[in-house]
Amino acid sequence: MIDEATASLQVQRFVGLRGFPTAAAGQRELIRAMQGCVDARAAQSIADDWLSTETQSPYPTDIRRKISEQPHARKARCPECNGDGWLPRVKLVTYKSNSFALDASEDITHMTYADQLDLRSKLHGPNAQPTPGLKRQDILSCVVPCRCLSPTHKALTEGR
Repeated sequence: MIDEATASLQVQRFVGLRGFPTAAAGQRELIRAMQGCVDARAAQSIADDWLSTETQSPYPTDIRRKISEQPHARKARCPECNGDGWLPRVKLVTYKSNSFALDASEDITHMTYADQLDLRSKLHGPNAQPTPGLKRQDILSCVVPCRCLSPTHKALTEGR
């Protein structure tokens, strides 16, 4: 977040636009929204972008939306997923007999990439021997929701 003075400098650039709040309370809300920027350069970029395309003063929600659209702003939010909201995973899946019905899955993301390749070659390489009666296994890549996702988004994705 940036300090109030830096945010105020960028917000004051909107003074000449239609609808700029004349009341101090309205200007304070724009400044509070602009304070959500990760640094002064991000705030300047938002003001530059807005002034290059708009003739109407932004609302605080417009500024917050612009902040969320900046890649470096998303990365600053969550160190786990870099703001994407999703975490990549690698799973060893076991299918029921001769079908694609899932019997079990095990997260093997902790394994090194070399170990994952070695396991894949054991399962599917030239020396792999299908054994009658044993369940088929495979290694799949997927994503899981990060804990930083909004509760609404999590509720939508958990049903899948």
